[in-house]
Amino acid sequence: MKPAFDLNLLPVLDALISQGSVSGAAELLGITQSAASHALRRLREHFNDPLFVRSGSRMLPTPRLQALESFVRSTMEGLHSHLDPRFEFDPATASRTFTLSSTDMGEADFLASIVGELRRQAPRCRLRMVPVKPRDVAGALESGDVDLAIGAQRLTSEGLYQQRLVRNRLVCIASADSYPDLSALTPEAFADLPHIAINPYGYDEDLYEWAFQERGLHRRFVVTTRSFLAVPLLVTRSDLVATVPETLPRHFGGLARLHCLPPCIELPPILMRQAWHPRYHSDPANVWLRAMIFKLFSDGAQAAP
Repeated sequence: MKPAFDLNLLPVLDALISQGSVSGAAELLGITQSAASHALRRLREHFNDPLFVRSGSRMLPTPRLQALESFVRSTMEGLHSHLDPRFEFDPATASRTFTLSSTDMGEADFLASIVGELRRQAPRCRLRMVPVKPRDVAGALESGDVDLAIGAQRLTSEGLYQQRLVRNRLVCIASADSYPDLSALTPEAFADLPHIAINPYGYDEDLYEWAFQERGLHRRFVVTTRSFLAVPLLVTRSDLVATVPETLPRHFGGLARLHCLPPCIELPPILMRQAWHPRYHSDPANVWLRAMIFKLFSDGAQAAP
């Protein structure tokens, strides 16, 4: 079995390629000519090729060395770039995939703006959206499977950085045919209407039921769906009502019978956040991504662990 390549020889090989002589390589690396000659002998043994042949006073590379040249150069440049303590993320030249976790509601609110900015600043980068349950978010962020989680879910995992982006009010939507006026209903009568429960994570409880329960109300749910975007169509074709972020009906302004009104009780605002793991807090690519998103959507909040 052939011995593995000694990576200590890689800088010597790079110097030999760039300088075209043993003496030049030795001077560039700050080693003796004898040490450079010894390294060249080992390289010749490894590749079973002379690598250089003399032509008059010049040393010419063999076809084998010419085939290695671009690989060696790119490898050395990559090592210098990634091992440099001043390493920075250059969006204009970077080529990587960013993975974000959000609901379909989050995608409707944020995705178009993020993609537009990504295409403008980082045209070679790609974006992947994935659904992750709140209980799995911390693990996905820690492993690097997800770069940022964006949403209103209450992330209780200790140590995650969470940065507020924007406030979102809750509103009630219903069919104008079924409910021309809900303002006269008492909170109890409103809770007894047929409601849609929305939970994109596959659970039975509506995402915002806690806000009603804290005020002593328990709504009557007759349908549970994982999709925010299905709800406006559903309410305009039925007698169902739903409580949703105020941005949702804005995406469906063309639905003539969609009725949007304030909830029957005062509800707290929904705080949209982006979250990331401390492991990637100083990662240049992650820093750039979250700064870009913060600039697009922030109302001035700051990050907090």
